[in-house]
Amino acid sequence: MNSKKLKIYMAYDGEPEESAILVFAHSVKEAKKIAFPVFQRWCNDTVWINIRAKQMKDAEHLRIEGDKDLMEKNIPHYNDDPTVCKQCEYWGQPINKNGICERCQ
Repeated sequence: MNSKKLKIYMAYDGEPEESAILVFAHSVKEAKKIAFPVFQRWCNDTVWINIRAKQMKDAEHLRIEGDKDLMEKNIPHYNDDPTVCKQCEYWGQPINKNGICERCQ
């Protein structure tokens, strides 16, 4: 088992605004491996080469979106339904108690 802390990634096929998932993994390669089957289920013509994973370095606030048990055990996983802003319907930015992200405030 990898002892390094899980990094936070946004994985997507095509444009991130169209569909993206939140991935907790040790490397970009591992994030892509986790994301690929998800996008294949969503769209049968997904190909490996089109999957992108971008590390979100200033996104520690997203750790709460991970599975608590898997995070504690340092096991890579994904969340395909993270909390979104009530106004713009995007995720990634910190969201206040009213459900609005910093960008929309």
